[in-house]
Amino acid sequence: MRLPRRRRPAGFTLLELLVAMLIAGLIVGVVYTLYHTVTLAVSGRRVRDDQVARVGCAFQSVCADLSSLFPGPSDDGLIRLGFAEAGQTNFSDLVFCAVRAPGSEPDMRWAQAVQVRYRVDTPSAGGGELLCETRALAGPGAEAVETNRLLAGVAGFRVSLFDGETWKAEWGGTAERIAPRAARIELETDGGKELVRTEVSIAAGLVVSGRLERAAAGP
Repeated sequence: MRLPRRRRPAGFTLLELLVAMLIAGLIVGVVYTLYHTVTLAVSGRRVRDDQVARVGCAFQSVCADLSSLFPGPSDDGLIRLGFAEAGQTNFSDLVFCAVRAPGSEPDMRWAQAVQVRYRVDTPSAGGGELLCETRALAGPGAEAVETNRLLAGVAGFRVSLFDGETWKAEWGGTAERIAPRAARIELETDGGKELVRTEVSIAAGLVVSGRLERAAAGP
């Protein structure tokens, strides 16, 4: 006579539970790793985009001022280009006069003459900070200096001025009251890994020659 088989109790065994927990842990680990990787990639992209935008704004500021450069009749209008420190050729110090509208005002009827200085403040292991210092040449508050911090993490800021024949890293002396024809700006960021360069024409230094010819009727 056969004995009736015992039915298997409903539910999971301890081994099955352990295997299920292991698989669930692996899935959670993979999902978290993917999420963390995507988050870092998006964050890094935002940081790079923000840095590119800041570099673009800094270039726009320098080019806009250089394009409206003019040599003034007084010592305030002298054009000076040199280096931040003796022997330090990676950081230029540029001083000149320009015409700019106050703030973001696009109407040039409100423009004023200002003295502009571009320099890098205290280069360190993490890079210096590009500053734009402006001072009105006349009117109330002419002695007050306004400082605009354009870009951090600057590893190099080099400016060269073109006199019509050669590019010069220093400008002064007999050339102080002669406006350069063009300027070349080089900016290094991210520890010197990123280099951006641009050139801008300077209207005050361009020589425009005109000639009027009158044709005479032949016999």
